[in-house]
Amino acid sequence: MENVKQYKFPMIIAIVQWYCTTVLQVDKLFFDYDFQLDTVLYRFVKLLYLLVLILAWCYGFYIYRMQKISLIYKRYITLFSIYFSITLLLLLFLWPGTWAWDDLGVIEEHLLYYNWDPWQHILTSIFQLVCLQFLPFPGGIILIQNIIISICVAFCIVKIEQTCNIYLTHYKWLDIIFKLTPFLLPPILMYQFSGYRIGLYVYLELTMLCILVCSYKDSTKWSVAYTSLFVFLCAIVSTWRPES
Repeated sequence: MENVKQYKFPMIIAIVQWYCTTVLQVDKLFFDYDFQLDTVLYRFVKLLYLLVLILAWCYGFYIYRMQKISLIYKRYITLFSIYFSITLLLLLFLWPGTWAWDDLGVIEEHLLYYNWDPWQHILTSIFQLVCLQFLPFPGGIILIQNIIISICVAFCIVKIEQTCNIYLTHYKWLDIIFKLTPFLLPPILMYQFSGYRIGLYVYLELTMLCILVCSYKDSTKWSVAYTSLFVFLCAIVSTWRPES
């Protein structure tokens, strides 16, 4: 109950945003449907959109509050901001992303809210449908995808620094460049700006493995939220692309 009260403000913002965007049918900037549309897929996506909104606002509120009192979270914000700025600059050149072949086929199936395409797994359709609630255009999917990837990159670097006692050097910018370089190599970035699932999948897998590997030296008790995150990542990684 304490936690619910603590996150009351961001939850209200999320609900208001959900209500306004749903009533105003902002998603019709991409989707083509009648006002009376009431399919199972439509209701499911709208409910999932609300859940994601609440989680996103609460997460942002938590990070904002923690970075004021923790150097670790300040480090996390710094790494996230720099990496995301770089990917955002690249996205401006590649806008609306490098869509082709299967990617286009999957996204076209979403136009009427009547079907989710299983060609790249049903999770791909769910992810893209929810992203289109936030930003109803193909480039919005790639933008949100890169926000999530930037979170994963910052989290993994900070987690490894903590676990392995890798202290920052006196040359802070050189330290950041050195640690971000592996995530900026062309083979790594290749799928990051496409609608293909592997672009996001590899970072979710990396985050899951980072948590797993670092857990052997992690003496702190896992919170319910942290445990839930790990379980969620395991479920997604083991399902979204099983051949990996």
